[in-house]
Amino acid sequence: MTSATKTLPDHRSCLTHRNYKLGCEQYERLLARSGGQCEICGRAGSENPGGKLYIDHFGPRWAVRGLLCVSCNSRLSHNEPFPWCARYVADAWWMQECARVGVPAAIAPEPPIGSAVRDQWQALWVREPDGEWHPQGRWHPAIPHVSWQWLYDYRGPQNLVPFEFEFEI
Repeated sequence: MTSATKTLPDHRSCLTHRNYKLGCEQYERLLARSGGQCEICGRAGSENPGGKLYIDHFGPRWAVRGLLCVSCNSRLSHNEPFPWCARYVADAWWMQECARVGVPAAIAPEPPIGSAVRDQWQALWVREPDGEWHPQGRWHPAIPHVSWQWLYDYRGPQNLVPFEFEFEI
């Protein structure tokens, strides 16, 4: 990544965008969408304090709307009326991601026992006979099991991509 397109100073370590439940590939798509400029006013990231744009989200951290300059991000966080940015708010990045991976933006019905999904960090979650979702494989979070609602709330619908594999109950 060139310094001209770099908007998050610690992208190399992934810390900032991971706080918003974004994997590196997702962050790269978000960055490409913005073109390195505020998605509302067009101000370049390099013209902001710290030379960066800010990840804007609404509600849960995974509900990322886009990348904004400090001024537009501040106006949105102070709940100013939205007419000045209605197009941006209506075209939230996370909704585009849901459409891209083919999942509904609202919580989907829970898949049946034996189903599996991968999250943005490639952790595989399987719905086992106890009805809970259990992480599988070598690389998984240190969580023994979770509910479908937990996966939705903490990973985001755009990050729960169905995964096909053979599973015996």
